[in-house]
Amino acid sequence: PSASPSSAPTPLPPPALQPTYLGCFRDTGSDRALSIRIPGKMSLDKCISTCYSSGYKYAGRQYKGECYCGNSGYNKHGASNSCNACDSANVGAYKSCVYELPPAQQPISAPQQSGSDSPKYLGCFRDKGSDRALSI
Repeated sequence: PSASPSSAPTPLPPPALQPTYLGCFRDTGSDRALSIRIPGKMSLDKCISTCYSSGYKYAGRQYKGECYCGNSGYNKHGASNSCNACDSANVGAYKSCVYELPPAQQPISAPQQSGSDSPKYLGCFRDKGSDRALSI
């Protein structure tokens, strides 16, 4: 029997993140140290992964699995020595286990258009499978 080619290769999983634990820090309800709250309750790994994939520098997990992300300010209310285990179901109220994330891959930015916001039609061009006219 002959094998049929697959339509697309199986994607590889992302490399394991290596965040750096920075410590336990105080927080307040009205002035969050990390300003972006990710909806829902999540595990420590999920919180770190979500903040990383969203391009943030820090991830913080606190009360009943709340996840916060940000690029600064994680220590603006000072350190705390009373966080429960960071990977437990409940780190504690108004306390965050904070992790510094490795630099995220920068997305490829779209080319800047000059002048009008409307795209300009350039025409229809023939392409070859082995030598693409547009590489991306």
